[in-house]
Amino acid sequence: MWPQPWQFPRQYLRRDVLAKLEGSVPLGQSDKKNVCDAVYQYTTTFTYYPSPTQYTEMVSNTLYSWPYLASGMIGTEAQTYWRSKIHDKFRNCRKRIDSNCPEVVKRKRSLSTEPTPADSDEKDEAWGMPHYLPSRPASEDDASIQLHIQWLKNEKDKRKPNMDQVHKRMDITFGDRRKTIIKEGADVGDVISEYPWLTDDEEVILYISSNTKTC
Repeated sequence: MWPQPWQFPRQYLRRDVLAKLEGSVPLGQSDKKNVCDAVYQYTTTFTYYPSPTQYTEMVSNTLYSWPYLASGMIGTEAQTYWRSKIHDKFRNCRKRIDSNCPEVVKRKRSLSTEPTPADSDEKDEAWGMPHYLPSRPASEDDASIQLHIQWLKNEKDKRKPNMDQVHKRMDITFGDRRKTIIKEGADVGDVISEYPWLTDDEEVILYISSNTKTC
């Protein structure tokens, strides 16, 4: 059962990392990794697959416990940054370390046995691809998608953007972007205003590839 409330698990931190956090000392990469390790070790006593709301709660509590971890970040950048690091920790550990845990095995089996859509004729396929609506990643919700969108807008204004993260977040928001176009009928100007990276040549190529990858 999920704890009410979820509180940052200080007991899982290395002593040196805890001392840095309590002294508001900047963390190195290995220290940040230990923060994510602590979150993962504690949270997996409840679930290996936190819901979007639970991810939000973990990140919010982490930043509430150590406010200086948001130093130098503007607006929602800190939420987006730490959510991404914690989410990656869960994904990587489920794949590389805890792949044989019962909950992980069960989830993999359920995904592998999901029924596939029946073969359709050419007419159905011709209709289906233009109206293709990929699902949103299970770890994301409306709030986290907005965090990604805002991060992308901020990063577009930087002289040296983090392109790895740009590609990743554009991929995460792909389903919502398609929904905006197909279901809400957004015009080109509105879409580019919300996703300015679509004016970048490399991202346009990746976007086209995403639209045709199921063909």
